Amino acid sequence: MQIPFIQFATWHTLVPFLSQSEGWVFRGQKSYASDALQTSLERAAKHLRQEPLGLERHVLREFKRRATLSGELNLPHNDDIVQWLALLQHHGAPTRLLDFTHSVWVALFFAVERMQENSEIWCVRGSSFSRRLQAPWSGDKNAALKLILEPSDGSSVPANIPSAVFKDEPFYLNRRLALQQGCFLIPFDVRQSFEANFYSPATGLEEGHDPNLSEITDFLSKTNIFKIMISQDQHSTIRSNLRRMNMTREHLFPGLDGLAMSFWQE
Repeated sequence: MQIPFIQFATWHTLVPFLSQSEGWVFRGQKSYASDALQTSLERAAKHLRQEPLGLERHVLREFKRRATLSGELNLPHNDDIVQWLALLQHHGAPTRLLDFTHSVWVALFFAVERMQENSEIWCVRGSSFSRRLQAPWSGDKNAALKLILEPSDGSSVPANIPSAVFKDEPFYLNRRLALQQGCFLIPFDVRQSFEANFYSPATGLEEGHDPNLSEITDFLSKTNIFKIMISQDQHSTIRSNLRRMNMTREHLFPGLDGLAMSFWQE
């Protein structure tokens, strides 16, 4: 899929555009990864040379078995797969979840935080996902993930897992996810790359998508996906303005870790 992109010369021209971005989800990252959206599970499987689905099943099973040893009292219900995956993601384990946010300002923070090179924000229309899926993949996504990750026979893989991505978030949010207004893009078939799922026709991003945009207003009305490119020479100004908005590690990552890392921005 050809993804249009837009650039802004100054902070003052960027802000009015960002303020109109209701209904979209965002991910800020370095531009060297511009064509490589990858989940941590995908990276781990490549590094370990393991099959992704088998690795994921093993991680989920062992985490659920041993999480009670931590003394944590508020563990998810055993069947709440999305909640378990979110907990794994929160604590640094490889998962199929890819972090996005409902807040373009949070995405902007991650795009320019301590970056010494050009960066970008991925912008995806939140209502565009998975319109073409059929049952059982079109209904309860938690049940669909359980069918994939914890099949009733303990081993088989459903033959019809679609190549598609859906947007979801756990019902019970941890404090970090709440402060960052976080959500996840989640691929169904991790045997394929995230991008193969993301750009699949079944995901639905191509419906109404116009890759040839010229006017600023077109980006929010004539496409389901685009990128905001941010040059390195704008980062310092953007970080200063975000700090005045209380958009810092101290506020987005509650606790001493966030406080300590916020001094890089100061």
